Amino acid sequence: MSTAKTTAVLLSAAFIISPVFMRAEQNDWENEKVVGINKLPYHSTLILPSSRADAPQWTSLDGDWRFKWSPNPDVRPTDFHIPGFDASRWDLIAVPGHWQLQGYGKPIYSNQPYPFVVNPPKVTDEPPAHYFTFEHRNPVGSYLRDFELPVLKTGQRYILHFDGVESAMYVWINGHKVGYSQNSNSPAEFDITDEIAENGVYTGTVKTAGGEDVGVTVTGTLEDCEVQLSSQDGDTDYNVATESSASAKTYTSVITTTIED
Repeated sequence: MSTAKTTAVLLSAAFIISPVFMRAEQNDWENEKVVGINKLPYHSTLILPSSRADAPQWTSLDGDWRFKWSPNPDVRPTDFHIPGFDASRWDLIAVPGHWQLQGYGKPIYSNQPYPFVVNPPKVTDEPPAHYFTFEHRNPVGSYLRDFELPVLKTGQRYILHFDGVESAMYVWINGHKVGYSQNSNSPAEFDITDEIAENGVYTGTVKTAGGEDVGVTVTGTLEDCEVQLSSQDGDTDYNVATESSASAKTYTSVITTTIED
């Protein structure tokens, strides 16, 4: 099978206030109306997670990634997403995995009081000086790794798939911003076909950033990460519903299929 070499970069954070991510009107991660930008609609996966490893259309991005941890956005690397960036001196970190359980920052357990100042929708107001988050209010993790993808055939596309990132992410491919997702424990997908195959240059950039949860707080790429080779048409989703009769003596299963063309 023909393959194309690709570089992916991932930046993950508990909070972000960097101008790189800021919109003039309001920060995405402080806007309850924004949970995704250019993110593909949620749908059935149409494949068991346990079957992905043996499926030729799925390329796993799990494994060791180059990693740079920064205690706040002001000291994070701001140009690491540019193709050709040298991260050879960065640490290696396991993906999926938590920063805090691999030696970066510390996990925070607190259901009362909050480990940050409660001032919704703001997430970065100054907490008491004795809080860990006073000095590490907005930890940022930058990830990078190389991988190979099967070369596309006619009618196929590349879908970048995250099973779960804590707690939000921005995505760049070849220097182009692909989108944004905020939903720690739900999948997020982006169509990266145009960016990944641009001019035959297979470099990619993924950045993540978001807010901290109350309770056990750990950050990073917590679930599997893959690229799927998907057909541009065909079944993309299905829904199964059971309807009962007025007497509730008979039941009918209704299956609805979504087909792209």
